[in-house]
Amino acid sequence: MVIRRVEHPKGSNKYYYYLWNDTDAWLHERSVDPTFKQIPAKDTPIAPSFAAHKSEAAEPKRNGLLNNYSSYVGSLQYFCTHSRPDIAVACQKLSEGLVNPTKAHVNLLKRVIGYLKGSGNRALVFSPEGLDTMVGYADASWDVTSVTGFLIGFANALFAWKCARQGPVSTSSMHSELEAIVTAMKEIQFFRDVLLELQCRQDAPTVLYNDNTAAELNTKRARISGKTKHIALRYAYARQAVQHGLVRVEHMPGNEMPADMLTKPLLKEDFERQRDKFLVECQSIPELRNAVEDSADGDSKIPSSEGGVTNVSRCEPQGRE
Repeated sequence: MVIRRVEHPKGSNKYYYYLWNDTDAWLHERSVDPTFKQIPAKDTPIAPSFAAHKSEAAEPKRNGLLNNYSSYVGSLQYFCTHSRPDIAVACQKLSEGLVNPTKAHVNLLKRVIGYLKGSGNRALVFSPEGLDTMVGYADASWDVTSVTGFLIGFANALFAWKCARQGPVSTSSMHSELEAIVTAMKEIQFFRDVLLELQCRQDAPTVLYNDNTAAELNTKRARISGKTKHIALRYAYARQAVQHGLVRVEHMPGNEMPADMLTKPLLKEDFERQRDKFLVECQSIPELRNAVEDSADGDSKIPSSEGGVTNVSRCEPQGRE
């Protein structure tokens, strides 16, 4: 993982922080595999029509991609967890094939690798503005096994996100959305405590955006209807968080919801619109990468495009080779 510090254009001892994983170095190390090297660049990590059926025959182990499938998925999960929320849905689908990967899983792995080839210069950018405001986005896809997706932002960038299948079977779209809201609320409550310890107190309620009106209303009213009595405890937790001023749930149209890219595969235009809200394209990353590699101690200073001084440092992942 690499962190770039850039002095604020207006000075005043403020800095922007650029955070990204050096996916190009990882891709280069594995380019010795001919199958890996021939994968073309892709615009999206997963096709909207992706489907992998359990009854589908397993892929025969004839290439390096399949022989090292679990290793590749583990590396992609690392990238996803630390700085690439845009591949979360693809990683969730790939993880379902760890035991017995099918041809669809192998093709998806190739597509994600191709996507990283074309988007290695994407980074999370933390700015000095917005230090007193944390914001969340929660969404869910309603299915037999619904998927929760949420994003939590601070300092105008993301620092927490999740894409995971829900445990209970949701009986309605409102039920699945409420599960996502409650999951996001728990994370928000934890990070509010963390920021308090870091002297970044959040005085106002954290705004949590959701695109389901029924779920939003059920966090604000005290009445339990026939459609919500089976999830009364979840509903009570959400309502209590709103009443105590920890969270304020507000509506956001579905086509503007950034967490939508963490619940299901999207069309190219929709995916790029949501991704570009948080992952910034940084043209200077190759220059910064060279600066890190040329530095003996892993810390280098080079002139920044903003006219200040850039501090580049490499943060090695703990517990991984």
